[in-house]
Amino acid sequence: DDGLCMKGGAGQKGVEAGPQRDFLICNDTVYRAHGGFVIGSEFSGGMQRIIVKDCMFDGTDIGCRFKSAPGRGGWCEDIYCINIVMKNIRESAIYFESGYADRAAGGRGATDRDDKSKFFPDWANITFRNITSVNAQKAVDITGMKGFPVHDLLFDGVSWYGTREGMTIDYAEKLTFKNCTMTPQRENTIKHSKDLKWNGS
Repeated sequence: DDGLCMKGGAGQKGVEAGPQRDFLICNDTVYRAHGGFVIGSEFSGGMQRIIVKDCMFDGTDIGCRFKSAPGRGGWCEDIYCINIVMKNIRESAIYFESGYADRAAGGRGATDRDDKSKFFPDWANITFRNITSVNAQKAVDITGMKGFPVHDLLFDGVSWYGTREGMTIDYAEKLTFKNCTMTPQRENTIKHSKDLKWNGS
């Protein structure tokens, strides 16, 4: 259902299997999936040093999708999404969900932690650089958890064209936006983006 999806096991079994590290994902095109690039929902063993570059997501529900929940999560750090074009995204171009359950791709889950559970998702040090989104429903949707916020995200050179909604951010901190632009959808907004390409440098 998801396009490019990274998983790392749930609970103690994921921890015993160890982290997923040092992946390069590049020059891929994803059509009509729940997410273009996805981490989760199971990654209790951890995720580290993943680069996704020179890709295009066209008609997916979500562009870059980070999803997990207590019992399924772990630490996730040093993720780089670079030189990515997203077109006609049905929900959010960039999406984080720490209270994930098996629901529709754009659904928002609970944001309060359950102290009876373990293996909370910890999203940190994630960079979005040189991203172009055309005609997404929403630019950014982040739902962390109380006590476990999504943190240390960098948006550098991200442009959202023709977005219908801006950003919804709950339980997140240390977000940095540099050289970013957002253009709401209007009658004359870009509609034909078939010739839009990414810089493969």
